[in-house]
Amino acid sequence: MKIDKKDYQDLLDCIKSDQVSAPEVVEYFEDEDFYKFYKENQKTIKKDPDEWIKGYKKWKNEKR
Repeated sequence: MKIDKKDYQDLLDCIKSDQVSAPEVVEYFEDEDFYKFYKENQKTIKKDPDEWIKGYKKWKNEKR
């Protein structure tokens, strides 16, 4: 399946939000260019919970 480059971001967003079934995702990944785009742009943001707590405490102290 060949995907239009203009649709890459929308499709990536749909995949990330679980709007696309697993079998459909596999079909989309058959397009090597889209798969490369997906891998380059599907960076999950994971922060250590301690970082969030430290940031919150710093923000709270600065508000005083």
